[in-house]
Amino acid sequence: IYAFSRNRETCTRVSLYRGVYALPTDSADASIDDCVTALKARSEVSCGDLILVTMGDTVGVDGHTNTLKMLRVS
Repeated sequence: IYAFSRNRETCTRVSLYRGVYALPTDSADASIDDCVTALKARSEVSCGDLILVTMGDTVGVDGHTNTLKMLRVS
C-alpha cells in the first residue's frame, strides 16, 4: 500500500501501519497521474498493472475519503 499525502503528520502516521509506505507529495494539486508516475519511477508498478486508488474527491474538505477507482497503469 502506498499512501500519498502532502501532510507530513499523515505520512508519519500511516507509516506506522505494516505494509504501508508513505510518499509525500509536493502540492495539493498532485493528480492520480502524478502518483502513478512516481510509482513507475520507483519500479513499483508497470504498464498493464491494475491498481486501486482511494481519495477524497470533495473540494475544500480535508480528511474525507469518498472515492474508490480501479485503474490500469498505462
